Amino acid sequence: MAHPFDRHRRSGVPEKWALLTRALEAMPPGTWITYGDLAELIGTVPLAVGQHIAGNPVPNPHRVLRSDGRVSPDFRWVDPNRTDDPRKLLEAEGVVFDADGRADPAQRVTAEGFRFLLGPDEAEETAEKTATRRAWLVRGSSVRGANLVPDWLAEGFCSLPAAKLRELSPGTPYEQVKEAVEEDYAHASYHDRSEKAYEFHTFLTRMREGDLVLTTATGGRAYLGVVAGEPQFVASRDNTSNLRRPVRWHREPFDWVDDLPDGIETKLQTQATVVDLTDFVDELAALIGAGGEPEAAEARPRELVLPDPTPELAEKLLVDLD
Repeated sequence: MAHPFDRHRRSGVPEKWALLTRALEAMPPGTWITYGDLAELIGTVPLAVGQHIAGNPVPNPHRVLRSDGRVSPDFRWVDPNRTDDPRKLLEAEGVVFDADGRADPAQRVTAEGFRFLLGPDEAEETAEKTATRRAWLVRGSSVRGANLVPDWLAEGFCSLPAAKLRELSPGTPYEQVKEAVEEDYAHASYHDRSEKAYEFHTFLTRMREGDLVLTTATGGRAYLGVVAGEPQFVASRDNTSNLRRPVRWHREPFDWVDDLPDGIETKLQTQATVVDLTDFVDELAALIGAGGEPEAAEARPRELVLPDPTPELAEKLLVDLD
């Protein structure tokens, strides 16, 4: 008998729906995701995701919830003979609900953490190899309550805390990063481990010298720079910036609303620490010059000051005062 989801794997099925199927197949018991997270993951809108799930036999549809963690009142199994309660099924799998019917946020898998739960597929690997430049948001204005952005700008780097992460080499494959996170952050929730695996792998492997880095600061400001070297592990104060990338920062801030590309604000409002902004890489590069390199500080001409002529100076230079 054919697998009930085989038709999603045929070449005629749009890639976004094939990706949705792979994502739902990969979701482990005891986790959930929102329609919005799936929409972000595959590049569509939540309504389209809901309609697709309602009308097509996809794996684990009960693990897709509303943004508040509740089961959609419109949820229906595609199989008309199936009548089991999706919430009771989720609870049997280990998902915890509160008294208001909201699933535990710590068990949610977001789009950013999910991208590499699947494992980089052939298309993703090809894109990574052929991309000439990418752009990234790295947050630093509130790291364990500390604003690291002034240090980043002054010392020329960006960072992740990586307080418990063992030292890994640049270019470490995702599976090895994931294994390290599973061991080093065993105390963290599944959601947090998924997020950290994505962030660390991005920082160590996907981010490259020459990529753009954007960070936000207080007062609606944003700073833009260029990755200038390989990742480095350092022993930082309070373990707030142990994994670093050297960055050449543009000297002037940009206004979050007025200067940055249209549409980027949606990405900036996500809670993830590292976000892929490659869709905006050309517009961001244009902000700091045609080549996307921070402008060097303007050289100020020095005024030439000559000493007053004296008999001693004249004698030393073997010239006459007249």
